[in-house]
Amino acid sequence: MPDFRPVLSPEELARRRSAKTTRVDLTPYIDYLRTIRPGYAGDLQLLAGENKPTIKRRVTMAANRIGKTVRYLRSGENQLIFEVVSDQKV
Repeated sequence: MPDFRPVLSPEELARRRSAKTTRVDLTPYIDYLRTIRPGYAGDLQLLAGENKPTIKRRVTMAANRIGKTVRYLRSGENQLIFEVVSDQKV
């Protein structure tokens, strides 16, 4: 049987929600993606401490926001190469 705890107040619930989510500004990613036409590729050099899956997720989110599709290519440990496959018609 679970341990039932007190009901959370709206203030506590709001605090917990805001603590879990951090908003990332995708503007630099969007600006970069806008310069790449379909058939061309982007090449990102990751900085020390950056996580490749995190950057990949941000590129994908930014591409989706501006109606582009990307496909990732094999790349080095501190590099992320992706091809802009198409502009989606929204």
